Amino acid sequence: MENTTHPPAMISLKNVSCVFGSEKNPVHALRSVSFDIKAGEFFGLLGPSGSGKTTSLRVIAGFVQPNEGAVFLNGQDVTNVPPNKRQVNTVFQDYALFPHMTVGENVGYGLMVRGIKGDGANRQIEDALKLVRLSALIDRKPAELSGGQRQRVALARALVLKPLVLLLDEPLGALDLKLREQLQHELKLLHHETGVTFVFVTHDQHEAFSLCDRIGVFHEGGLAQIGTPQELYHRPNSEFVANFVGNCNFVNYRQANGQLLRYSIRPENCHLGGEGGAQMVGIVREIQYFGANYRLIIDPSGLEAASLAEIGHIEGKRSLLQVDVPQSLALGSKVYIHWDKNHLHNFPQDNFIDVEVN
Repeated sequence: MENTTHPPAMISLKNVSCVFGSEKNPVHALRSVSFDIKAGEFFGLLGPSGSGKTTSLRVIAGFVQPNEGAVFLNGQDVTNVPPNKRQVNTVFQDYALFPHMTVGENVGYGLMVRGIKGDGANRQIEDALKLVRLSALIDRKPAELSGGQRQRVALARALVLKPLVLLLDEPLGALDLKLREQLQHELKLLHHETGVTFVFVTHDQHEAFSLCDRIGVFHEGGLAQIGTPQELYHRPNSEFVANFVGNCNFVNYRQANGQLLRYSIRPENCHLGGEGGAQMVGIVREIQYFGANYRLIIDPSGLEAASLAEIGHIEGKRSLLQVDVPQSLALGSKVYIHWDKNHLHNFPQDNFIDVEVN
């Protein structure tokens, strides 16, 4: 008989809640959060400041004890296990390197704490530095390194201990855009080469999308949605997710029976055209240039439902539109906006929230 059992998740949070502050003024950092991360996965924790993503990471690391719920690592309950007893290492945004130690000494610090010395330790340090392509800098001090090199030393120091899970707490946040993009590529290579489970915290949607196999989107201490980048972008389960993981327009259609239907549509699926068949008429209030494309901010001045007349009329706010802008287009121009109804995404009524489109 075929064995249909599945290996346990590398990380599982089961109904985890964390409350900080006083009894009179509690702060619910996490509200009954549950999710699984598979072995070898590159998993992202994405959300705005205060949403619960970093608290989740700290719970996995053992730095924060949950008020309720349980944490499992490779099938074992580690809820009450201290951080130094978990097979988990963390890379922080500030890297936390010892300034008086060389690169090699920094990478080998954890080995020294564990009593691993001599040739065995040296081989592991060399292997870790090869992984991050810093072998030639083994004798330098952190002050002699660039920001990107310091980040890679921190990665080597975490990986030399061969953890089951590597936790990355916004490790690219202090770097400039070009260096961030370069290190995103290196992180993907490192993940592929090691096979270690990576858990990556960020508030940057583009960073999460470029790196992660799956992403958990956090909102006000809860988990709003988990999915692949493609699922989150094309099939968000709420207006919050749709608005957070990319620019989005929201339009309301009211049926003849009074029922309100709420849809989202991405700016790249909106197009300028002639008057015939336009779903929206608007006035251009702002033109933003992004190199590869322009983005228009449009105030609806008249609303139609030409191709979707059976649904009702659109109740519009400010809308975004990414287009190739004709040279004749200027602020104050009247424009006609078209979209294919197949690009509209409907939300369940209970997932409506008041989102201001900017």
